[in-house]
Amino acid sequence: MRPFRFGVMADAARNPEELVALATWAETSGFSTLLLRDHVVEHTFGHQLGPLTAMALAAMHTETLRIGTLVISNDFRPPLILAKEIATLDVISGGRIELGLGAGFLEPEYATLGIPFDAPGVRVARLEEATVLLRGLFSGEPVTFHGKHYTVDGFATYPRPVQGDHLPILVAGSGDRMLRMAARRADIVGLQAAGTSSSRMDDPTGRLAASVARKIDLIRSAAGERFPQIELNTTVVVEICEDREARAREIIEARGWTNLGAGDVLQMPSLLIGTLAEISEQLRRQRDELALSYLVVSQAQAPLLAPMVKNLSGT
Repeated sequence: MRPFRFGVMADAARNPEELVALATWAETSGFSTLLLRDHVVEHTFGHQLGPLTAMALAAMHTETLRIGTLVISNDFRPPLILAKEIATLDVISGGRIELGLGAGFLEPEYATLGIPFDAPGVRVARLEEATVLLRGLFSGEPVTFHGKHYTVDGFATYPRPVQGDHLPILVAGSGDRMLRMAARRADIVGLQAAGTSSSRMDDPTGRLAASVARKIDLIRSAAGERFPQIELNTTVVVEICEDREARAREIIEARGWTNLGAGDVLQMPSLLIGTLAEISEQLRRQRDELALSYLVVSQAQAPLLAPMVKNLSGT
């Protein structure tokens, strides 16, 4: 049974002062990681700081907090460039970097950058090659790789990460193809509760306990013998209240969810509803049943969980 870890998504830090304040607060509050998104347009998530530079700033103002991405868009940077930047960050931080990767999903972003928005299968296949290549580059040894999308002959990156090829790689996704690939290649598999097309962002189907359990079974099957070495991650929404059922009904009405009862909402792993004691019990039950141990919360909601984080982290 993996110990609990908690991460904060730095999704509202708009300047260096706000980022440093969040990072130092997260560290003293018992959070394990500070995470940054990778977007160049305002669409969906609002403007974000550039993740790689922001990671360096956060690392320089903390001592134990791990710094990561959720997630770097693979198509935005060649793997050799990304490997050098991540390795440098790992050296700067003294070995505290976690690299979260995704296949990219916002078509307007690709149009802005002038990058072809290939079919999902192509983007996922390219990401899988990138994870293999990055792992080799992090070893510090010369890498030769001939894939469909990337070719490298005897290249050794500099510097070598402090963590070497054990630098954790997270791959996050919601579709079966992405999750199978993540199960084969990642140290941490991030389960997205919603699909990655704008029309499905608030579709409750993927949040249902049965849907999450099916995805974890798929990961378990695809991972085979390496499943015990995989850490499972998801992003959560927190609703602190005294009456769980009443709040669940309010959420159903506010989001316009149909054909769902309060019981369905209360069993959603990505929704933490109730008192902190009830939420702690929910998280322990989910870890027992689903192996979910690494939970990420938004910057705005992190203070709601902070009183519980120190008690649960590492247990």
